[in-house]
Amino acid sequence: MGAGLIIAPRKGAHFWCKKNFSVATLRSAGQADLDEVIPWIGSALQCRHWAGPRVSYPIDKTKLAEQIEWAHAYPFCLADTQELIGFGQLVPKPESRLHFARLIVKPAHRGHGYGLELAYWLLRWALGRQPETISLNVFRENEAAIALYRRLGFVEASPAASDPRSEALHRRYKR
Repeated sequence: MGAGLIIAPRKGAHFWCKKNFSVATLRSAGQADLDEVIPWIGSALQCRHWAGPRVSYPIDKTKLAEQIEWAHAYPFCLADTQELIGFGQLVPKPESRLHFARLIVKPAHRGHGYGLELAYWLLRWALGRQPETISLNVFRENEAAIALYRRLGFVEASPAASDPRSEALHRRYKR
């Protein structure tokens, strides 16, 4: 889904990051991008934070696409001219809802604002589809992600009735 999409950052978008980010783009992700993301996840806890209980660690490359709803989701990458920086998905859910899922930034680029940049562009893309709701789940101990999502306007919410039970906190975007 979403094949061929390229979104160029708006003028001045690099203010989100500590580094100059003016050449990064959000684009549709391919299987090769997903393969590149796997080594970024170095522990069972990181895997849980990234994919929840759907994916076990070590990650089985042959099962990963199915486990993360690849065929059903909109997968995206944040990349500059030389490398993949981040990955994330938007998953369509019942009742006109888009769900943020599996956002991750390459370890060498963490702490420089790229997670915020990735989430910002995913949010813009999602809002352009005019869903009734935009949601996400985040584990309580993932404080950096909670702060990032709060900064973008996500607030605590109850999970939708159609969502599987989860230990994660549920958030919805407040317009």
